[in-house]
Amino acid sequence: MREIVLVLVLFLLPATAWSDNSDIAAFNKAWQEYVAAEQSGDAGLRVETAARAAEAGKRIFTTSDEQLALVVQNYGVALSDSGDRENAVPVLEEALELGQAYYGVDGAGLIPILADLADAKARNFSPGPQFRLYKRALKIAEQSFGPNSVEFADLAFRASRNVYSMSLSDTAQKYMSDARDIYLSLPEPKTQNAALADYYLGKMEFSDQKYKKSSEYLERALTGLEEPGEANQALRLLTRGLLVQVYERRGLRDKATPHCIAIGRESQLAPDQELAPIVRVAPRYPSSMLRSGNQGAVDIEFTVDESGFVKDPVVLGRTVNGREKKGRSDFDEAALDAVKEFRYAPKFVDGEPVASTGMKTRITFKLE
Repeated sequence: MREIVLVLVLFLLPATAWSDNSDIAAFNKAWQEYVAAEQSGDAGLRVETAARAAEAGKRIFTTSDEQLALVVQNYGVALSDSGDRENAVPVLEEALELGQAYYGVDGAGLIPILADLADAKARNFSPGPQFRLYKRALKIAEQSFGPNSVEFADLAFRASRNVYSMSLSDTAQKYMSDARDIYLSLPEPKTQNAALADYYLGKMEFSDQKYKKSSEYLERALTGLEEPGEANQALRLLTRGLLVQVYERRGLRDKATPHCIAIGRESQLAPDQELAPIVRVAPRYPSSMLRSGNQGAVDIEFTVDESGFVKDPVVLGRTVNGREKKGRSDFDEAALDAVKEFRYAPKFVDGEPVASTGMKTRITFKLE
């Protein structure tokens, strides 16, 4: 859950701070409803109550008041988090204008507003508007806290992660590297933060198909995740899962094996729990079936061995154009070839990896 931006001390201010007690009461009621909606996790209710709180706030706060900027920002963030970024943008732009009236054009208080507005402006494969706002926020953070501060590092991390995940661009990748270096240079290094930065750097390189560089970042991330704890374990599993994909893409299947085994060891699946592939390869479409416009599916049974490799796949049955087909089809070989490239994390019994027999999957061939 996002932290509540507005400080609740507002409710403790005396009524004489404003001119109309009924407006104060309306704001307090609206704000309390917003807090309850925030805690409930209901996105629609959060937007409704944030809107009411912002409107009520406009009746009691002046345009140069910090509280007004914050309640308007809350409304914009609620809209953005609900997926309505288009309507969030003008609200957050209004919050920015109000914030500039209070903090000045370079005030540190503008940083969260700029970051929220940046994310509201995120658009697939068009990182410019989001990136420019983050650059402005980072400049203010550098001036206010210093280029090697944890505040600058946290903002650089957010900028790089969100430009990558929301605008689908690695334009801000350098900021992630900067954040990692700062986390490790602090008097009390934030190793988990640095490891998370390495994980994202590995993801970015993976997206660019730079698999060697990706594996270097991901292996480095693992070295910072050795301490026990649920957060470290969750990130270790994500990192190892991506490493398996990287090494499979590089054709280094044996290097993927220890990570498959480690995932199985840490996951500790129940004996009756179904395995899910870490790597699932799309089949090639047989040219003969493609020419004739045939579609179909192939059901395959196989074993996952102690290292997570697929062994002994056999065809159980197949359909062509929605009808069961007796005997071999041209889809069979392509389906078998694809399944042989799958990788799994093996199950563990009494602390040791074991083979899983009777595994089944369906490979579908569909023309788009």
